[in-house]
Amino acid sequence: RGRRRNYGDDDAIPEPYPYLHSYNATALPSRPLSPDPLVTYKWNDDVDQSQLQLYDSYPVRAQWAAVDPLQSSFEVLSREDDAAGAAGTAGNNMHVEISGGGTLTLDFGTERSGWFEFDS
Repeated sequence: RGRRRNYGDDDAIPEPYPYLHSYNATALPSRPLSPDPLVTYKWNDDVDQSQLQLYDSYPVRAQWAAVDPLQSSFEVLSREDDAAGAAGTAGNNMHVEISGGGTLTLDFGTERSGWFEFDS
């Protein structure tokens, strides 16, 4: 149905819903205090608004707190988009390696609804 994410050589997984489509991203007035990232979007009349659509959201910060710092690590392996360049900035398509026990905190900069997926 939608795009397919490829997690390995032959591991293409179909998305369950289509990605955002048939909309005008600036049709509605801005609402700076709204936590909704799509608050200014208006969908075309031919879109069935009862059907879910997907969009990607990337963390603005990632933080690792190790249970035992001597037995645990969090290493950023690569970053495809790191415009800010600041320590702790996640950016798009951040690839990390975690070993040992601890807590991974991802900050998306705003409230999100729906569900959260990551690959391990």
